[in-house]
Parts: sequence; C-alpha cells; structure tokens
Amino acid sequence: LVPAADGLALEVRIGDRPTTHIPLPPQPEAVRAYAGKEVIAGVRAEAISYGTPVEGCRRVVDATVEVTEPTGADTLVVLSLGGHEFTARLQPDFPLKPGQRGDFCVDLAKLVLFDPQSEQLIA
Repeated sequence: LVPAADGLALEVRIGDRPTTHIPLPPQPEAVRAYAGKEVIAGVRAEAISYGTPVEGCRRVVDATVEVTEPTGADTLVVLSLGGHEFTARLQPDFPLKPGQRGDFCVDLAKLVLFDPQSEQLIA
C-alpha cells in the first residue's frame, strides 16, 4: 500500500513489468496503518461484474476470458489480467467465450487485504 493524493493506492508489481497504482476507496484505520508496507490483496468472485458498470464499480479492466463454467444460477469465468488469473461469478447468460476480451468492473470497496507474515485479514 502506498499513500496517494486521495488516501491510499495499491501498488502492483509483477516481475519486471512497470509498476501500476490502483487508487482505493476510503479505508479503515487498520488498513491505513499498513501504508508503505507490503500486503496481500484479494478480490472475491462476486466483486467482479461484466458489461455496464454497476453502482460501486471502482475500476474497469480489460481482461481475456480463459474458461467459462455455466453452473445454472450463474457462470464462473476465469479471467486473465496482467499475467494473473481471477475467477468471476457472473450472470448465467454471460456472452463471451474463451479467448475473447471484455471490460470487467472490479468493486474495490470489496477488496480484502491480508498481512503477508501472519496471513491474517487486516480489515
């Protein structure tokens, strides 16, 4: 986590690729105490949506669909983003097929952060 103009940002470094900063919504004091420190960040499958940004959408990302698995009530979709795979729980009529790209919304208000040493939830 790094200080940003409006609070905190998640600084993402993947190998030798350029560093990316993702501005975060306001965070509780427990998270702010980690400013300048490394954390483990996670996104729940339900925090990712497809198509028109929904209320609470904090970040739209372009990702490639790797796998789709219709389950009846919804569709589990494995997305490739920046060399990492993420699973999204999307609507049952999700239209994209593996290999196609699309815009996905990530609700960063639902981001979960963990202490890298203890692996305990920060807040």
